[in-house]
Amino acid sequence: MSKKEVRTLKEVVSDIHDSYKRWKLLYTEGGSDPSWEDGMNLNLIRGHCTIYKREIETILGDKYFLYPDEYFWPLPPEVPSTYMAKKRELKCRGMVLEASEREFEVTW
Repeated sequence: MSKKEVRTLKEVVSDIHDSYKRWKLLYTEGGSDPSWEDGMNLNLIRGHCTIYKREIETILGDKYFLYPDEYFWPLPPEVPSTYMAKKRELKCRGMVLEASEREFEVTW
């Protein structure tokens, strides 16, 4: 069994900063994950922000005057899981074709 990793407040605050930056970039520019829509990844990052805030609560406990400003930042908004930052396009022989939005049924 492995020991539970003990993280410092500075590491957690750094992770919060990174998560908010990633969320904003993904929301505006879109992602490159072909398996999931941007909305799924945005909501996952939102969940990470919640976890980091709970870590701060665990580290500092009742010492509210020591909580960093990042703890009080509002959570990024929850978005529909089908949200896409940019319209999907396929490049084909010099033309740009709009990707189909229909769902494919997988048969085994």
